[in-house]
Amino acid sequence: LQNNKIASRTARRTGGAVYSSRGVINMTAGVIQNNTAMSGGGIMLCNNAKLDMSGGTIQNNQAISGPTPWNDAAAGGGVCLSDGATFNLSGTALIQNNSSEEVGGGISVGTIEVSFGHNKLNMSGGVVDGNTANATGGGIFIQGPYGGRDSVGKITAGSITNNEMLGKGQTNFAFGGGGIYVNGFDYPGFGNGQLFL
Repeated sequence: LQNNKIASRTARRTGGAVYSSRGVINMTAGVIQNNTAMSGGGIMLCNNAKLDMSGGTIQNNQAISGPTPWNDAAAGGGVCLSDGATFNLSGTALIQNNSSEEVGGGISVGTIEVSFGHNKLNMSGGVVDGNTANATGGGIFIQGPYGGRDSVGKITAGSITNNEMLGKGQTNFAFGGGGIYVNGFDYPGFGNGQLFL
C-alpha cells in the first residue's frame, strides 16, 4: 500500500492507507509507505479496532495538520489510535522514518483531542526507528485519557531508536520526548497516560 493521500489543510481526514473502525487487521509482511493523512498517515485505528502487526514495514508516511492548529493537529505519522483502539506490535515488525507535524511521529496512542475509549499499545517486539515529530513524541506519543478511561503503552521487548522531536510544531517546546512522550492532565475528568517498560 503506497502513495495514497487523504490529507487536507481544509478538512479533517484520517487514515492515509488504511482506516479501520471496529475492524481487526493482521499484518505479517508487506510494506505500507508514502501515505499521508491528518491522523494515521499509514493506518488509523478507532472505535475498538485492533492491529496485530508481527512483520512487515510501515515507513515514510506523514501526518499533516488540518484546518485548526490544535483540534486538527497531526497525530501518528505511521499509526494512530483513537476512541478505543489496540495496537499489538511484535516479531520483526518495523515502524520507520514516519513523520508528524505535531505528535507521534511513529505511533500516536490518542490524538491531541479527547479520546472516548481505552487506547492500548502492546509492544513485545519489533522496531520503532527514525521517526520524527515536530512537537511531541518522535517515536511514540501517549495521550492522557478522559472520563475514567485508559491510555496505556506496555513495552516488554523490541527497540525504540533514532527517533526525534524537532521543536517546530504549534506546541513547540511545550512538550518533548524524542523517543517516547507520555502526557497527563491535572484537570477534572482527565487522567494521565501510562507507560510500562
